[in-house]
Amino acid sequence: MALALSLAVFDGASAEVPLSVIDWLDSQPAALAPQSARPGTPEEPPVTSSALAPNVSVETLQEGGQRLIGLVPPEVTGLPADLWAGSELSRLERLISELPNLQLPAAQALLYTTLLAEAAAPGGKVRA
Repeated sequence: MALALSLAVFDGASAEVPLSVIDWLDSQPAALAPQSARPGTPEEPPVTSSALAPNVSVETLQEGGQRLIGLVPPEVTGLPADLWAGSELSRLERLISELPNLQLPAAQALLYTTLLAEAAAPGGKVRA
């Protein structure tokens, strides 16, 4: 009798679908809406009217006025744009290369600020 009872319980349990801990694992996705073969293109103005190369004009550069070189403008560094005025390039190169290894952070910051300052080139010439 116990065997018959256990077989009846076993048959009833096998007929049920096992429960899932995560609900969405058991759910079937709804049918997706059909997508068009080519999605709509964004509304943008045309870039060009043809594939031909544009006309390009070329002319030589004229001697310009004195230009500033450097990365940080005088408004930020507080240094004047004529910082190197009256300096000889060769002397500046020698003095900078002979600088000792600066240990103080303030001295390092001052050196970097000076070297990066936007100013007229020494002697008025820009060397490439």
